[in-house]
Amino acid sequence: MLRYIARQPILNASEQTFGYELLYRAGAENFARITNQNDAARRVLDDLLTLGIGELARGTRVFLNCTNDLVSENLVTLLPTENVVLELLETVVPDHDLLRSCAELKAGGYSIALDDFVPTPNTLPLVEFADFIKVDFRALAVEECSALVQQFGSRIKFVAEKVETRAEFASAHEMGCLYFQGYFFAQPTLLAVKHIPALYASYLRLLAATCTPDFDFAEIEAIIKADVSLCYKLLRYLNSAAFCLHSAITSLRQALVILGENAIRRWVCVSAAATAASGKPPELLTATLLRARFCELLAVFAHCDPYNAFLVGLFSLMETLLDMPLSQVLANVQFPGETRHTLLGANNRLRSLFEMVCAYIRGDWNTMSARSQDLALSHQQITSCYLEAVRSVDAIMAVG
Repeated sequence: MLRYIARQPILNASEQTFGYELLYRAGAENFARITNQNDAARRVLDDLLTLGIGELARGTRVFLNCTNDLVSENLVTLLPTENVVLELLETVVPDHDLLRSCAELKAGGYSIALDDFVPTPNTLPLVEFADFIKVDFRALAVEECSALVQQFGSRIKFVAEKVETRAEFASAHEMGCLYFQGYFFAQPTLLAVKHIPALYASYLRLLAATCTPDFDFAEIEAIIKADVSLCYKLLRYLNSAAFCLHSAITSLRQALVILGENAIRRWVCVSAAATAASGKPPELLTATLLRARFCELLAVFAHCDPYNAFLVGLFSLMETLLDMPLSQVLANVQFPGETRHTLLGANNRLRSLFEMVCAYIRGDWNTMSARSQDLALSHQQITSCYLEAVRSVDAIMAVG
């Protein structure tokens, strides 16, 4: 069964991950034309049970969209209580069965959220059960959102949805919202053009050395040896469970030989991104690595160079990590021509792959479907690569 999964983070006021909203679709061609929401909700629940909450939630909680039937028929009780928030869609009708089920779910330890909340005769009876209320910053005026927080915020936590700018985040925080959902953390905040900090010097030298066609192990080793933190990170990475090695790595040269040329390139890029992400929301690094790994895995099926695809995914958010224009970031590293052109907006096959990956991650199935047709990618290939990318990134983040 094909599965379409988008995992959108929900952040707290400190920009740390509070949880995820999971968006599933069973077939790209049907997502915008679902005529039976209950059938769709059952497929969502089935996919969630099949794939497992632990793998998708990364130790936090998940917000699961729910319809009347999913709640009234007690299907959601198949899920654990401790890390699930049942998100009642704005289309639910508060009939007797739904209200009774909400009371039972609350008594049983489940948390309930109201999605896209606007006070109406249909939504107000549900407020007494709500732990979270989600308000759409694109659909409601700031004054309306603020009035809702003032009215219900004393006992209910508010989540600001579709927050896409730093100003909107600040506004939502000021009015009393505790949690925030949207892409504001992935947008560059450019107050002034900055120089590359000295902290990044070793990583930029490594990036430059690993991106050249003539890969020089001796040069790579010399750069890493000159930076204690790099040595430590490399040896720790190799000694982690991710490699399942039978013996510990005891020297830098041994580590480099075991990794090999392509793996060294990937490790350098990931380490550079992690260093650049210092002081940024952890979810930004996760999003960056997910783009990179997803692009790399799909590149094989899309007839693109995997390493170039990896670089495009990784550096697509580097301007946000470093708070400087992408053109300035690229000026410090000599990338392959196709990679550089793609990052700067060239219309080519690699760009189509990158756009498809981004569309899939954010749940834009129309764009995803169009790009996948252009690249002759099957839904099975895309879904399998996405799940593998999620597993890979979670393993990397666990190593630290």
